[in-house]
Amino acid sequence: MQKYKIINKKTCLIDKTVVIGKDCVIYPNNTILGNTIIDEGCILYPGNVIIDSKISQKTTIKSSFVAHTIIGAQCQIGPYANFRGPNIVGNNCRIGNFCELKNCTIGDDTKVSHMSYLGDVDIGQHCNIGAGVIVANYDGKNKHHSIVGNHVFVGCNVNIVSPIKIADHTFICAGTTLTQNTHQGDFVIGRVRESIKQRYNDI
Repeated sequence: MQKYKIINKKTCLIDKTVVIGKDCVIYPNNTILGNTIIDEGCILYPGNVIIDSKISQKTTIKSSFVAHTIIGAQCQIGPYANFRGPNIVGNNCRIGNFCELKNCTIGDDTKVSHMSYLGDVDIGQHCNIGAGVIVANYDGKNKHHSIVGNHVFVGCNVNIVSPIKIADHTFICAGTTLTQNTHQGDFVIGRVRESIKQRYNDI
């Protein structure tokens, strides 16, 4: 008796080397290749490509590309997330729409929800990475690695210029470009204050 459910086998490509746990649900148009392990209770919605990866218990993936990546338990992935391995994602994480990860480690309970690029970075636990955050890991010649501590808040449209170390409990305001290491509890704001000209269009 089959322990998992594949809704439409004709539309799925699953290698014989793939291991699928009990109570998993695999929707149409999934491609699962190589030495991939899908642990029990996972849900793979339509449109995923998963290669040589491990997906832990009760994780949900929607329309995403996952290669050479370990994803923890009870995570929510996608839609349209891109994991270029190697990556390690902790438990209870959210990696949302149009996020790209390359050579990353993400701690438990961290959220990367919208349209971010994280390259060559270790991010701690209980962090929030806002929409449009970029880890600038390439200087035109070499790749560089950054470290982000625990309980760090990174606002929308922040640029993190590697190599850099961001300490625990750092708060980085939206629109900041960060080029220096921080200390625990730092509040960082690096944007130019806007200038508003009243009724300028009427002149």
